[in-house]
Amino acid sequence: MKAKNFYILNDVDRPDARHVIQIVDDHAEYLHEDLRDWGDLRLPNESSSDLELFGFDVAIVGGFAHFTQVKESSATYQDGKPRKWQGNKEFILRLK
Repeated sequence: MKAKNFYILNDVDRPDARHVIQIVDDHAEYLHEDLRDWGDLRLPNESSSDLELFGFDVAIVGGFAHFTQVKESSATYQDGKPRKWQGNKEFILRLK
């Protein structure tokens, strides 16, 4: 499955598993347990990067999203500079 609907919210958030958000029915929320209660998030905007740009595919299995980086990142910052993934190339997050 493509990694659509999973994003790094903005250029300030570190591109790693802890900062992945999911979009469901026009609502965005962090998936990592440490950030789940962050509150309402702005939907993806001009500084958001979807996880496909970081080279990820995702498999949804039993309420969990299994992320695997299958190619190098093509994500960029707003100024056009390359934006590399800074976390593990494979990780699992519990869906809400």
